[in-house]
Amino acid sequence: MAGRHGPAARVDDGGGRRTSPGLADRPAGAGEEGRGGLVDDRIGSRRVVPRWRSSRRAGALLVVLVLLDLGVLAGDALHRYATLQGRFPAFAGWRWDSQLDWSWAEVLGYVQLAAASLVLLVVALRARSLLLGAWSSLLGVVVLDDAAQLHERGGFALARAVGVSEVGGLRGGDVGELVVWAAYGSVLGLLVVLAHRRCADAGLRRASWWLAGGTGLLLLAGAGLDVAHELLAPVLPGRAGYALALAESAGELLAMSLLLVLALVTALTTAPTTALTTALPSGRAGRA
Repeated sequence: MAGRHGPAARVDDGGGRRTSPGLADRPAGAGEEGRGGLVDDRIGSRRVVPRWRSSRRAGALLVVLVLLDLGVLAGDALHRYATLQGRFPAFAGWRWDSQLDWSWAEVLGYVQLAAASLVLLVVALRARSLLLGAWSSLLGVVVLDDAAQLHERGGFALARAVGVSEVGGLRGGDVGELVVWAAYGSVLGLLVVLAHRRCADAGLRRASWWLAGGTGLLLLAGAGLDVAHELLAPVLPGRAGYALALAESAGELLAMSLLLVLALVTALTTAPTTALTTALPSGRAGRA
């Protein structure tokens, strides 16, 4: 960074204090506390909401979202009563079955994940963060893939192309879905990893780890429990199989709710990037 000064280069800042040239006007450096919050010296992103306050807001929002999740899952349970026993006819419609694409549970998940992707995109543009941009792209592709059933279509097309009908108890199409998921997930995941390694902002890197945790939970429910359900469904009693399917839907919804909350917390705690050139004296250029 241009404009470094040695220990001996001291000037009066007008208040009787001796300080290095430019430091009185500069925002706090990495790891220092500025008036507006923590500031990273290399990219200038400023935390504008205290962590305790953002944590309280995040907790309240997560409670609201979880209640919405539980509402549509309760609708799924009532749908089971409606189809098996004829009770609760208001829930007999197919959209209450959380295992179906574009069911109410799936739509709620789409909205939450799309909102998380959009929030991260806005913050990425404001903070000029490649890391948040990579996360926005990954979540956006996931929701687009799920809503348009791209991995299902691609997976079954792949299975037909290679002539695979069954592998280890899974249908060829199911195996194809996993291959398609792994293909695009590896590319997007690699972009996130590279952007994470290049990011100098400790706060954004911390947010990235939290987003990775939420995404891992989504993969565990959406892929892990889904495969377990496909393998065990033929041997499980009806209620046990239904419980496993409901656990899959619950895990996906909880993960998407968590990702939306994490995206909003990142938005609350990260302000637009401020170029350091305006903070350095005498026209000395700093690295933005």
